[in-house]
Amino acid sequence: MGYQVKQSDFNDAVNRYVRDYERAMVNSSPYEYKGMMHSEILMICTLAIELGVEQIIESGRARGQSTELIARFIDGRSIEFHSIDCNENEDSVIAEKRLTGLPVKLHYAESFELFPLLINKKKTLAVIDGPKGARMWKLGGYLLEHPYIKGVCFHDCYKGSPMRKIVDKHNPLLSDDVDYVKRYKHLDNECWAGAGFKPYEYGSYAGTLAFIGTDHNV
Repeated sequence: MGYQVKQSDFNDAVNRYVRDYERAMVNSSPYEYKGMMHSEILMICTLAIELGVEQIIESGRARGQSTELIARFIDGRSIEFHSIDCNENEDSVIAEKRLTGLPVKLHYAESFELFPLLINKKKTLAVIDGPKGARMWKLGGYLLEHPYIKGVCFHDCYKGSPMRKIVDKHNPLLSDDVDYVKRYKHLDNECWAGAGFKPYEYGSYAGTLAFIGTDHNV
């Protein structure tokens, strides 16, 4: 796969975007249970800029924690943002309220069906937080073969999980890297207060984001 930057070099690159992300945090809604950690979302934001993507497509929105932070971070940048969720429920009501007025297009659809239509010949970073398990890799594996996908972020890749065993075969960048955690865990203080579990309870620092890049030259 492409974007074969060393984890240590990526960790250095992330530091260039911390201040912009912290500004997004200041203006964001309080942390919502079920959401990604700030250090994980910062990784997505960094990848979007470093890869020079034209759009981000997120699968799995829940209460919109990652969606809001990404939208606030890219506001004013030339990046489109689409967020897909398959359900309209209590979580979606919360998400819609917190995302009102932000630069993100909300979709209610099946990701397997809508994703290919949204890519539309634009350099794309995919973020998958749902579906989970085997269906997550089925979607991600398909996207990694798409010529306009620059890379895929998979959530819930903590050590020992089935997804971690899969992504580890593809030289991923990981948000539970020891140095990455040391440098950026300070962003997560409010997250741990409402997370419902403790750091390293499941083997990794948190849920863990894994990124696999492609070598498509578009």
